[in-house]
Amino acid sequence: MVFTEVNSTTLKVIDSGIDAIEQCYWCGLANSLVLDWLLRQSVTSTLNMFYLYQLPAPRLPSSDQRCVHIAERVARLVCTTAPFDTLAKDAGLRNHHDGATDFAERGRLRAELDGLVAHLYGLTEAEFAHILATFPL
Repeated sequence: MVFTEVNSTTLKVIDSGIDAIEQCYWCGLANSLVLDWLLRQSVTSTLNMFYLYQLPAPRLPSSDQRCVHIAERVARLVCTTAPFDTLAKDAGLRNHHDGATDFAERGRLRAELDGLVAHLYGLTEAEFAHILATFPL
């Protein structure tokens, strides 16, 4: 059972058939500043599946090294306690002890993720700088 706000968009990952690497990849992509910026260009009030289905999201298999690099960083951010040990192992970590709990390290991983996603979209440095400038960081 999942409790959400009215009209919340959810995805049943367990029914999707994607593996842990791809799950972490999609988590990294969905939480990136690039995708956030893309959504803000079209969403006026409520985010729904209509907008998500139209996103130009690179679909990478878990065998693609770009997918793996993103997934590794996401796993380190997510898998910080024992309940995430299964995901940690499935995503290539030993267990939650490989997770990042240090504030500075987590910030570095977040920045690396955003940079990797920007590369996926083929953004120039100027384009990525423009996107970053639209966030109150």
